[in-house]
Amino acid sequence: VDMNGNPVWLTGCNWFGYNTGTNCFDGLWACDLDSSITAIADHGFNLLRIPISTELVNQWEDGEYPTANYNHATNYYLENMNSLEIFDYVIGQCRANGLKIMIDIHCATTASNGHQYPLWYDSNYSDEDWIEALTWVADYYKDDDTLIALDLKNEPHGKNDGQGMAIWDDSTADNNWKYAAERGAAACLEQNPNLLI
Repeated sequence: VDMNGNPVWLTGCNWFGYNTGTNCFDGLWACDLDSSITAIADHGFNLLRIPISTELVNQWEDGEYPTANYNHATNYYLENMNSLEIFDYVIGQCRANGLKIMIDIHCATTASNGHQYPLWYDSNYSDEDWIEALTWVADYYKDDDTLIALDLKNEPHGKNDGQGMAIWDDSTADNNWKYAAERGAAACLEQNPNLLI
């Protein structure tokens, strides 16, 4: 339900790339961004989940903008935009097409296989970096209701109870996903209390 208690039906799809080092949507070496977003909406979707990395969000916060890789002829209107400006452009295109957005912290370090790492932090980007990324995203987009949700972390893994795997209990252990998720959610909601977490 929305903030007024009205039922809302969310029909979502996922488009990765900001988590892989492409620094924009995967596949833009072949397709046109604008027509692709329009096609997503025309197929009945109203929510776009966008995976991203802690690394990229931290870079944006620090004023660093890794190069976005796309077909410059097909997507000529993206020329002279940095990777954050392209992301903001995408949010505008989603808004124009009636799409809401869920940003998903998919991995700590930007990598095409980063989602396979079991935790929300790694040797490059700490738990504190992750909280900082969530806080920055929630604050940066707090006045734009196109962003309605933040996925704190894609699939923190707890299989095998092995060392370095996520756990779920009432401790404050570094790898306790329950404790981390509570802290991450609170950090987001402090910036934007209307977000879905």
